[in-house]
Amino acid sequence: METIDLISALERAAAGEEVSVETAINAHWPSVGRDGDKKAEQSRRRLINYADDEDIRSRDLEYARSFREEMRWRADELKGLGAVSGDTPVPADQPSATRPPRVWKFWGTTLWGVLAFAAMSLGQLTVVAFEVMRSGEPIDLGLIVKAVSSGTTVALSVIMGLPAVCLALWLAIRIARNSFTDYLGLRGTSWKNALLGTVALVVLVGAWEVLAKLTGHKSAPGFMLDVVKSAQDDGTLWLLVIALTAGAAITEEILARGFLYRGWSESFLRPIGAMVLSSLVWTAMHAQYYDPFLFTQVFTMGLLFGWLRYRSASTWLTIYLHALNNLAATVQTLLIMKGVISP
Repeated sequence: METIDLISALERAAAGEEVSVETAINAHWPSVGRDGDKKAEQSRRRLINYADDEDIRSRDLEYARSFREEMRWRADELKGLGAVSGDTPVPADQPSATRPPRVWKFWGTTLWGVLAFAAMSLGQLTVVAFEVMRSGEPIDLGLIVKAVSSGTTVALSVIMGLPAVCLALWLAIRIARNSFTDYLGLRGTSWKNALLGTVALVVLVGAWEVLAKLTGHKSAPGFMLDVVKSAQDDGTLWLLVIALTAGAAITEEILARGFLYRGWSESFLRPIGAMVLSSLVWTAMHAQYYDPFLFTQVFTMGLLFGWLRYRSASTWLTIYLHALNNLAATVQTLLIMKGVISP
């Protein structure tokens, strides 16, 4: 096994050379103080991510270029701390300064996913419980149903789900000794990927709209019509739009296409299996629709988002597309309510 100093390994990555995960883990770093050692370990973890993301870098040249630039400035930063580069071999038995980051596989991802979903549900139910108690009316099933169908309550519960999911996923990723943004794929992408995703989404949604007309299905679910009307009556339509386009899109995407896809794609499921299973989970999260036709529509959209996540290595791309779809669905619902278009 080749063992070199950490700066040299970073410089190799900056030059576009391949660095194995094992080399990154065992790259030598001479201690230069607490702050310097902390920066060195952060750079080592990023270098391990670089080595582990070879497949992604081969598919996304812009991502590869930005990673190489990061490796360059990290190498320069460590040089500024007084460490020296020279591609000087060090003893093969040099102990690693840190435990390598890990990726949760199938069962770890599944269990943490269940915990994140439970945290999201708890955050949402807290809002519902608050609204029920705030009403001052005797608590019964009718009052709970009324609260759940309120546009304001739905908006606040969706927003509350975001920090709950982020906290659960942060804990899982922290225990795995990994970077939150890297693990979830929260990285930018090229305009070509954004354009491709936008066009693909428009084509898919358009195809489902045509199929809905041909088969006599409604374009907008009754649940959506009730929630938007309620929010409009309460004067909180703006809050509902924010909740659906930002809150729901970010929460669902970092869970489904961020965390679940990342772990399952590196298990026996591989990327294709991860796309299918994460899409099924995402579809189940829309149980309020109560319609097999809409479930199938959501599932196919999940497959599209999963493929784009695989192609671009970016969850921000799927968050953007999810938000765009939710915004379009909200506008469509408003137009149906005003009688501009037929349901």
